[in-house]
This record gives sequence, structure tokens and C-alpha cells, in this order.
Amino acid sequence: MFMSTEQRQAVSANAATNVGLVGCTGVVEVDANLGFSRANPVFLHMLGYTLKDLARRSVFSITHPTDVDAMERAHRQLIAGDTAARYEVRYIAKSGAGVPCIVDVHCGNRDTDGWPLWFRSFATPIAVS
Repeated sequence: MFMSTEQRQAVSANAATNVGLVGCTGVVEVDANLGFSRANPVFLHMLGYTLKDLARRSVFSITHPTDVDAMERAHRQLIAGDTAARYEVRYIAKSGAGVPCIVDVHCGNRDTDGWPLWFRSFATPIAVS
């Protein structure tokens, strides 16, 4: 399914608002280069960053080094044509603390050559005992 930019923005805004109100899932959208373009308040609060902080980073820069492989595997799956992937990761909060999450990532529209234009991730914190 291809959505216009306006439709995609409306879906992002509604997802961010609804998730922030009813659950503890962080929602983030990244561009094709894995740079942050949007994040809901839950994601920002969970990690202690502002959107301005994230705009200068890639998803790999806030991922624990030992978890980058899982994220890269999921990214390769999406580039190869899958529409969604799931993995476990520890994000690095602004404080330096590790925040373990289950991440469901979905591929957005693709260009005429089939390359993803953006990705939307839903990060749900995992309780660690």
C-alpha cells in the first residue's frame, strides 16, 4: 500500500498520540539512512532525549553495541523485501542506562527501485528482573 506524505503524517500523528495515551510503547520514524525524523512522547521520555537530540543521531548510535547485529539483520530483511521485523534491543538512554525493548519495525513506502523510503518502529520496554 502506498500512502501520500499527508496520509503518512496523519498516521504517524495518530499513532504517536494514541500510543502515548494508552500504553507504554515508543513510536519512532526513521528515514532511509536510519536517521530519526519523528518520535512520540513515550519514546522520548523512555530514553530521556528530545527530538532535537535524536535528529543528530542514527538508530545505531543509541543502540547498545552488542545489539547492533540484531538491528542490522532486521534492516537487511526489510531492504530485501520483508515488510516487518521484530527483534530485542537495548537502547542507550541519554543517562547512559540500557533500556531493553522489543522492537517491531515496519517498512514504509518504497521508491521505484524497491528501496525503503522510511521505517516506523514500535519499541515496548521489557521488564528486567
